[in-house]
Amino acid sequence: MKKIFFLLQAILLLAVFNCSTSHAQKVIRKGVKTVKVATTVVAPNFELEQLSGKWQEWKRISLEAKQPIAFTDTLMLNFNKRNGVEVRDGVSMALAGEAAIEKPNRLLLAGDSYTISSLNNNNLVINDGEFIRYLKKKKAFYYESLGNIQVFTDDLSVSIKPNLSVLAGKWEVYRRQAAPGFIREGTDKLIKSLLIKTPDENGVATGEINLYTNAGTENIPCTIKFIDKRMHIDAGDSQLDYNIFKTALDEFVFGRKGGLVYFSKKL
Repeated sequence: MKKIFFLLQAILLLAVFNCSTSHAQKVIRKGVKTVKVATTVVAPNFELEQLSGKWQEWKRISLEAKQPIAFTDTLMLNFNKRNGVEVRDGVSMALAGEAAIEKPNRLLLAGDSYTISSLNNNNLVINDGEFIRYLKKKKAFYYESLGNIQVFTDDLSVSIKPNLSVLAGKWEVYRRQAAPGFIREGTDKLIKSLLIKTPDENGVATGEINLYTNAGTENIPCTIKFIDKRMHIDAGDSQLDYNIFKTALDEFVFGRKGGLVYFSKKL
């Protein structure tokens, strides 16, 4: 009988020990709470005040091709008022409108919508759904310096053979000069810009000429032939011949001796 008693007592003590050990393994220190850490990424919040000033596009990437592309319609943004902006493509007329940021990173500019990818003191990256545009903060836009370009003082009575290797690109006319007493170039339409593709070994290139008309401007495909010191432009009904006075990386001067001369800058 005593053996049975001691056996039951041993079994009871063993059960109590196991229970205490199991409970001890689950004990949480007093005052400490278990917390589940959530790993969520919060989009940055931007303020319109960060955009104050002038921003000019310098790089553009196609979302479809995923690589940089060439462009001439440079996006320029001028945040000159608290909630206002002037938007300009290339050197076209500026469009003024309201500017706003919808949290966290949607940028509204005169009716157009962009997503801000990044923004700091001097760099802005925005996405319009088709392109990623990279802009830098500027004291002045490039076209604002055109009027300050040093006046071409070479003898306009002397034409030169062009350097064809520097002529490929779009040339925007920033100044016209006429000889004293000259009013206008007959019935010729005035040139606003000239796009020249790379000339071949014979000095022939295709391109596009933008002309001022009574209705505004028109773009016309053209063929451009460089013959000795002259340039011939075949643009449908317009047949234009000019002497060449200067060709450089950023300057192209052409026109007629004793007549109208065009000063153009590469965009």
